Amino acid sequence: MAALTKHRVTVGGTTAGGGRIYHFLARKQTFLGLASETGVDEAPLADRDEPVFKLSNLLLKGILVRVNAYYTESGKKRVAKLLVRTDLLKAALGDLPGKSVNGGVIQSCNVPTRSSVF
Repeated sequence: MAALTKHRVTVGGTTAGGGRIYHFLARKQTFLGLASETGVDEAPLADRDEPVFKLSNLLLKGILVRVNAYYTESGKKRVAKLLVRTDLLKAALGDLPGKSVNGGVIQSCNVPTRSSVF
């Protein structure tokens, strides 16, 4: 299993200040290069002592939304389950296709209709 690293999402402002910052654990390579589209970036070392929220709580509060990103890797169809900040959802569904994730290029994205928060 891949190691989990601390990520952050900022709501209601910028990371420089003025917003509420939530930290959670996720795989390192999942959000690599997708920070502007998803609103999720890797937390800097200065934030390593900040409390970590459960991902299910962030989904239930409506801070994050799950998005399925369909891509091909070595000729096989794959699905990456990404997390997107709620206010960026509409833009992310249009901007994510064409971006790279896990060694493949995203073909399409959607919000799963049957999702679990756990």
